[in-house]
Amino acid sequence: MRQELVLGIGGVRVLRKLGLEPTVFHMNEGHSAFLQLERMRELVEEGGVDPGRALERLRSSSVFTTHTPVPAGNEIFDPALVERSVGTLVERLRYLVD
Repeated sequence: MRQELVLGIGGVRVLRKLGLEPTVFHMNEGHSAFLQLERMRELVEEGGVDPGRALERLRSSSVFTTHTPVPAGNEIFDPALVERSVGTLVERLRYLVD
């Protein structure tokens, strides 16, 4: 899960530091799914975008593909591990959205 956090959240941050502003984000499997949390955070927290509008922007600029549409090809994480790893980020987003 740490790898997926680094790829997703860290990947968005690296792109920004490099001055790159992709118009579409491609997620293959779930490996970079956490990038959506980071994108939502930056839109709402840093950009002041209304949460509903931010979700629309995420939907219109995201592509998801999979080549292993069976349970064995997808990782499942214990909810407690997810809470420990991204709970603070989710709580910040929840606070901003409410």
